[in-house]
Amino acid sequence: MSYRLKWPNLHKEIVEILTRVLASNPYVETFKRLAELGPLDNYRVTLNASVELDQRVYNRPTTSEVAGIWVEGNDNITAYKRSIVIYGRSDKPQTIRHYWGCYDPLCYPLFFPNGEPGWHSNITREGFSVNEIVNDDDNMEDDLEDTNDRKDRKTVTMREYYCYKFQIREQRNLILLGGRLFQQFVVDTYVKIETSRLDFCRKNQSTIRAELYQGVVDCVTSGEVQPSMIGQRVVLPASFIGGPRDMRRRFLDAMALVQERGKPDIFLTMTCNPKWPEIQSELLPWQKAEDRPNLVSRVFRAKFEDLKEQLLKRHILGVVGAYVYVIEFQKRGLPHAHVLLIMRPNSKLTNPDQYDKYVCAEIPNPTKYPLLPELVKAHMMHGPCGSLNPKCLCMQGDPPKCRYRYPQQFNESTTQGEDAYPVYRRRNTGITVKKQGVVMDNRSVVPYNPKMLMMFNCHINVDVCSSTIFLICIELNKEDMSARQCLYKDFPKHFTWNNTDRLWNPRKIGSTVGHLASANPAEGERYYLRLLLCHVTGPTSFEDLYTFNNIKYPTFRKAALERGIIESDESLSQCLAQASLFQFPNALRRLFATILVFCDPRDVRKLWNDHYIALSEDYVRQFGNAARFQNMVLTDITLFLQSMGRNLRDFDLPTVNTYINVQSRVFREIMRHVSTDCAQVFFIDGPGGTGKTYLYKALLATIRKSGHIALATASSGVAANNMPGGEQLAHASRFLSILIINPCAT
Repeated sequence: MSYRLKWPNLHKEIVEILTRVLASNPYVETFKRLAELGPLDNYRVTLNASVELDQRVYNRPTTSEVAGIWVEGNDNITAYKRSIVIYGRSDKPQTIRHYWGCYDPLCYPLFFPNGEPGWHSNITREGFSVNEIVNDDDNMEDDLEDTNDRKDRKTVTMREYYCYKFQIREQRNLILLGGRLFQQFVVDTYVKIETSRLDFCRKNQSTIRAELYQGVVDCVTSGEVQPSMIGQRVVLPASFIGGPRDMRRRFLDAMALVQERGKPDIFLTMTCNPKWPEIQSELLPWQKAEDRPNLVSRVFRAKFEDLKEQLLKRHILGVVGAYVYVIEFQKRGLPHAHVLLIMRPNSKLTNPDQYDKYVCAEIPNPTKYPLLPELVKAHMMHGPCGSLNPKCLCMQGDPPKCRYRYPQQFNESTTQGEDAYPVYRRRNTGITVKKQGVVMDNRSVVPYNPKMLMMFNCHINVDVCSSTIFLICIELNKEDMSARQCLYKDFPKHFTWNNTDRLWNPRKIGSTVGHLASANPAEGERYYLRLLLCHVTGPTSFEDLYTFNNIKYPTFRKAALERGIIESDESLSQCLAQASLFQFPNALRRLFATILVFCDPRDVRKLWNDHYIALSEDYVRQFGNAARFQNMVLTDITLFLQSMGRNLRDFDLPTVNTYINVQSRVFREIMRHVSTDCAQVFFIDGPGGTGKTYLYKALLATIRKSGHIALATASSGVAANNMPGGEQLAHASRFLSILIINPCAT
């Protein structure tokens, strides 16, 4: 069959032709996909069911869009190179790599109808001539780009080239008219750029100082105790966006802001609205927002920059002292930003009246605000969920409940919740909206700021995340001299907390005991802040806690050290003593190991002796032998220390007993069965370092010396090598066995 295409309706007619062809043979698409996959033996399905992962990441997209799956690992199944294989007149195949100029026209002939080349490494920058470029196609793979573009570079980088190709111009760009094919091209381009950056890192490991991370010993020294994680490792530089070092650097930067400016006060989420006029005006009649991911991203970035302008320079929510944000992409293809704002002291929200000034959780009166109710209906109504829609994505558990706790209860005024976060005003005003055929009221409204909602016309959730009881204690210390005589934990003895008015009032009747939330020494500054609050009375500001003898120190730890609070091990002992009241022994052993590594106690043996009973309480109940449960405690602590890059022998602690007496009894019992030719199966269990390998070797030597046959098998080569004459069985699972055969009996 043949078709004649007219240019004005090219896209529409191509879609109709393909639809008719596929409709005539429903197996065409299936065969095509199977042919592209190749031998199914080269593929596998991996289920990521770990509870530590956000399972929503693995949901299928909810819009018609193309997504890419980034395969991790370096095993033989997942290790492959992206390329095109073509066959000419001969039977010899030609492999086209993704960084060759002919890759794009071969893969996307509709976008390159004249066969013009795509990106290659010899495209010259403006101001340089072709003669200055050394052409070497054989070494083209070595010329992959780094994460950072160098200004003195003579050639155009892959990222620069594709940014140029994706630009919106007065003359229509054919690539931007491709619909789902354009989506595929965008995803393919992203993978190509990331692959080139990863290859650059792989080929420049010496520059990135990867030698510091090589070797099994270095891995274990750095705290890596998972055998599956030990092997050939490619270290990504901190400049590689999204890499472990980059993410850790950003996390530490954010924590430094919190340490310097205090905890965040406002949490704000902004989601792209595909119906923004700036997006809709650029779409062609047959296009949807998901057909133009470049347009959606550019408009959202412009809107987000405007949002930062309103927050940071126009102070729409007050004066911001510091902020952090992250931009993510939803499964429906829309970008959204999460922003945390740390306000200046004079702009902090400390009471319900101030919450109501900036945050609303109600449907506005349509008579007073004619436009705002429609925006709230379109962007700020949660659900419907609950009994109105049990199949909503937010429904979890058995029986299913909304994990965001919608619909919430009516509330006549904003109050402070039990978790110190606000419960917003949701009055029963009788004003409702209809969404998806369901009538909804104020109980389903997501908190928002009316002015920002009117300004940006999108989902923009504004939530107060500060919990400021301690801050109000500081304010009370400034005004009430008697309050300055109290430690923070003693405030409930002399004052009562009014949740509604957010005030400390003098206690008139009764008495109560207060306590501070526990803190682990591994938490750093939070732990030392708690120490200071336990020793410093009447602070009127955070500066008071940082200051000692009229000298302001940079950290709480330094201030506590200068005050003499952490010069001795008393505070560490108090920490263990308090934790033993409500922590299980296993958690207590982890805390003990953390103190050893991060708090540098002076007298480790005294700390061990003082808290040994609490550390071993569970094992004492299980085992009557004192030496055995001490060994179990020390073994647990050893595992925790190894995960932090340290070892038990680094500290003044008892050594793990090798169970010599126990092993000797096991040896005699097994040899008794051998000598009497009485068949028996023995299972030997014990933690590392208890002498199991020594026992196996003694048994093998004694049995073989007496003329019997002893076969030692293990599930791993390492374990087999430890046994004289040991062999590995691939099908064996987590065992090491010794089979004894009596030649005379056979």
